[in-house]
Amino acid sequence: MLHMEELGPNPYLHFITPSGFQSAGALPDYIRYGFICMTLSHRINQASNNFQSKSLVRSFYHFRGLVICSINKDLKLDYQLKGNGLIAGIVTLLLLDVSISPLQTRQPS
Repeated sequence: MLHMEELGPNPYLHFITPSGFQSAGALPDYIRYGFICMTLSHRINQASNNFQSKSLVRSFYHFRGLVICSINKDLKLDYQLKGNGLIAGIVTLLLLDVSISPLQTRQPS
Protein backbone atom coordinates (compact mmCIF):
# COMPACT_ATOMS: atom_id res chain seq x y z
CA MET A 1 0.00 0.00 0.00
CA LEU A 2 2.95 2.29 0.50
CA HIS A 3 3.56 2.35 -3.27
CA MET A 4 -0.05 3.33 -3.89
CA GLU A 5 0.18 6.16 -1.36
CA GLU A 6 3.21 7.54 -3.21
CA LEU A 7 0.99 8.12 -6.25
CA GLY A 8 -1.22 10.45 -4.24
CA PRO A 9 -3.91 10.39 -1.59
CA ASN A 10 -6.45 7.64 -2.06
CA PRO A 11 -9.64 7.68 0.01
CA TYR A 12 -10.31 4.02 -0.86
CA LEU A 13 -7.24 2.66 0.94
CA HIS A 14 -8.06 1.49 4.41
CA PHE A 15 -5.14 0.88 6.72
CA ILE A 16 -5.62 -1.97 9.16
CA THR A 17 -4.51 -0.97 12.61
CA PRO A 18 -3.31 -3.54 15.15
CA SER A 19 -6.40 -2.93 17.29
CA GLY A 20 -8.65 -3.44 14.26
CA PHE A 21 -6.84 -6.66 13.47
CA GLN A 22 -7.29 -7.89 17.03
CA SER A 23 -10.98 -7.03 17.09
CA ALA A 24 -11.50 -9.10 13.92
CA GLY A 25 -10.86 -12.18 16.06
CA ALA A 26 -14.18 -11.56 17.81
CA LEU A 27 -16.13 -11.73 14.54
CA PRO A 28 -18.04 -14.91 13.66
CA ASP A 29 -16.22 -17.44 11.50
CA TYR A 30 -18.46 -16.81 8.49
CA ILE A 31 -17.49 -13.12 8.44
CA ARG A 32 -13.77 -13.83 8.74
CA TYR A 33 -13.85 -16.57 6.10
CA GLY A 34 -15.93 -14.28 3.91
CA PHE A 35 -13.14 -11.70 4.02
CA ILE A 36 -10.66 -14.37 2.95
CA CYS A 37 -12.94 -15.35 0.06
CA MET A 38 -13.25 -11.73 -1.05
CA THR A 39 -9.48 -11.40 -1.07
CA LEU A 40 -9.06 -14.63 -3.03
CA SER A 41 -11.75 -13.57 -5.50
CA HIS A 42 -9.91 -10.31 -6.11
CA ARG A 43 -6.60 -12.14 -6.61
CA ILE A 44 -8.26 -14.62 -9.00
CA ASN A 45 -9.67 -11.84 -11.11
CA GLN A 46 -6.25 -10.16 -11.21
CA ALA A 47 -4.26 -13.33 -11.96
CA SER A 48 -3.03 -13.63 -15.51
CA ASN A 49 -1.51 -17.08 -15.03
CA ASN A 50 -4.08 -19.85 -15.50
CA PHE A 51 -2.12 -22.22 -13.22
CA GLN A 52 -2.07 -19.65 -10.41
CA SER A 53 -5.75 -18.96 -10.97
CA LYS A 54 -6.66 -22.65 -10.60
CA SER A 55 -4.85 -22.85 -7.28
CA LEU A 56 -6.60 -19.74 -6.01
CA VAL A 57 -10.01 -21.03 -7.15
CA ARG A 58 -9.43 -24.22 -5.18
CA SER A 59 -8.66 -22.18 -2.05
CA PHE A 60 -11.65 -19.94 -2.71
CA TYR A 61 -14.06 -22.87 -2.77
CA HIS A 62 -12.48 -24.36 0.35
CA PHE A 63 -13.11 -21.17 2.34
CA ARG A 64 -16.54 -20.74 0.74
CA GLY A 65 -17.41 -24.17 2.12
CA LEU A 66 -16.24 -23.06 5.56
CA VAL A 67 -18.49 -19.99 5.30
CA ILE A 68 -21.49 -22.19 4.44
CA CYS A 69 -20.77 -24.62 7.30
CA SER A 70 -20.38 -21.77 9.77
CA ILE A 71 -23.64 -20.12 8.68
CA ASN A 72 -25.49 -23.44 8.92
CA LYS A 73 -24.06 -24.04 12.39
CA ASP A 74 -25.25 -20.63 13.61
CA LEU A 75 -28.68 -21.07 12.01
CA LYS A 76 -29.19 -24.30 13.97
CA LEU A 77 -28.47 -22.69 17.35
CA ASP A 78 -31.78 -21.87 19.01
CA TYR A 79 -30.42 -19.79 21.86
CA GLN A 80 -28.47 -17.38 19.69
CA LEU A 81 -30.10 -14.22 18.45
CA LYS A 82 -30.16 -14.30 14.69
CA GLY A 83 -29.43 -10.67 13.95
CA ASN A 84 -27.49 -8.38 11.71
CA GLY A 85 -24.28 -10.41 11.83
CA LEU A 86 -25.93 -13.51 10.44
CA ILE A 87 -27.71 -11.50 7.76
CA ALA A 88 -24.36 -9.91 6.84
CA GLY A 89 -22.84 -13.40 6.56
CA ILE A 90 -25.61 -14.60 4.24
CA VAL A 91 -25.35 -11.48 2.06
CA THR A 92 -21.57 -11.92 1.96
CA LEU A 93 -22.05 -15.50 0.78
CA LEU A 94 -24.38 -14.35 -1.99
CA LEU A 95 -21.91 -11.67 -3.08
CA LEU A 96 -19.11 -14.24 -3.11
CA ASP A 97 -21.13 -16.42 -5.47
CA VAL A 98 -21.64 -13.47 -7.81
CA SER A 99 -17.97 -12.48 -7.70
CA ILE A 100 -16.70 -15.93 -8.72
CA SER A 101 -19.28 -16.78 -11.40
CA PRO A 102 -17.42 -15.08 -14.30
CA LEU A 103 -14.42 -17.29 -13.52
CA GLN A 104 -16.37 -20.44 -14.26
CA THR A 105 -16.85 -19.36 -17.87
CA ARG A 106 -13.34 -17.97 -18.39
CA GLN A 107 -11.60 -19.48 -21.39
CA PRO A 108 -8.00 -20.67 -20.88
CA SER A 109 -5.47 -18.31 -22.39
